[in-house]
Amino acid sequence: MDGESRPNMGAVDMGADEFYGLHPLEIDTFTLSVKGGEIDFHLDAGVEKAGRFYAVLGSSSGTIPGTALPGELELPLKWDGITDLVIEYWNSAFFVDFLGTLDGEGQATPILHITYMPSFWIGARLYFSYTLYNPFDFVGNPITIQIVP
Repeated sequence: MDGESRPNMGAVDMGADEFYGLHPLEIDTFTLSVKGGEIDFHLDAGVEKAGRFYAVLGSSSGTIPGTALPGELELPLKWDGITDLVIEYWNSAFFVDFLGTLDGEGQATPILHITYMPSFWIGARLYFSYTLYNPFDFVGNPITIQIVP
């Protein structure tokens, strides 16, 4: 109706009018090869959140139920080993700028950089979202990445 793309932000939109979240997490592609690759993220918390701390988190278990955060907020990811891995390697060569400060527009551009994954990951899905913290008062939408050959 308004010209926004479907699917949008990694999810199918079932409504009559396209949904475009107010503070999206978007990616440049929805697949990642086990041979390696890079996915560029773009998060936009809005100019009113400029300068805030953010953290991108991941999961291989899905989005429901989410994970409770301080302040009665729920991150739309199930906490699992991938979540722990992202935290352990925040801002490494694999999870570039997954932890940082939003720019003057309230935006950031983290990068997921994978050099190789075992073939048993083919067909799996990875889920990502982000939160603003100090205080925890905001979470972004979840996105889904499919692992392909």
